[in-house]
Amino acid sequence: MRAITLLLLAFVALAVVGCSDYSTPPVSPADQSAIVPGSPGKNLIRSFTVTVGPFSPDPAVTVIDLGSTREPDGKTMVRGMVVRSFFAAVFPPEDDGPDLLTGTGVLEMNFNLDPRTGALFGWGKLTVTPTEFDVKGGVWEISWQGKGTYYSATGAVYPVLPSKMVGHGSGGALSGMQLSVEVTIVGGPPLAWGGAGGGTLKSH
Repeated sequence: MRAITLLLLAFVALAVVGCSDYSTPPVSPADQSAIVPGSPGKNLIRSFTVTVGPFSPDPAVTVIDLGSTREPDGKTMVRGMVVRSFFAAVFPPEDDGPDLLTGTGVLEMNFNLDPRTGALFGWGKLTVTPTEFDVKGGVWEISWQGKGTYYSATGAVYPVLPSKMVGHGSGGALSGMQLSVEVTIVGGPPLAWGGAGGGTLKSH
């Protein structure tokens, strides 16, 4: 448990993210494609930047399940950690379409960590319920994974996990839509972490 305890305690002190006011600024937006003018029968591709993080600094509000932690052969394996999160999208000024992304999420996280080499691998699922626009009961179902590092160049504990997210709209006004996002996550779960990046939304 020593490695995961160190991870959690170190990043409570860092406080790398804000709370659920969606105020955390993007730190590394991905290059965005231009908006493709929509027309009947054609896809519309919309670019955006995004920030993600824990829904609240209060563990009683954010933490759903801490999951399980094992340490075989000096490695740390975390399985089934589940937290409430926010997912905040910002579209370009020239995009006057509705915000179909910003909302609250339920995030599942799994990690493999090798403190000896600094190798870090994470994966899981994210379900986002948009709150900025009436999506008629639709949700985003997203899978994510990433490979990063546990230590900084100076040897300090500083997890950085570039991650790719791929999702699709399920139900309501989101049916048939697709989502692709690249987000760099910094910090330690379940509370002291945050991510920023960008992606594209494809709709009909």
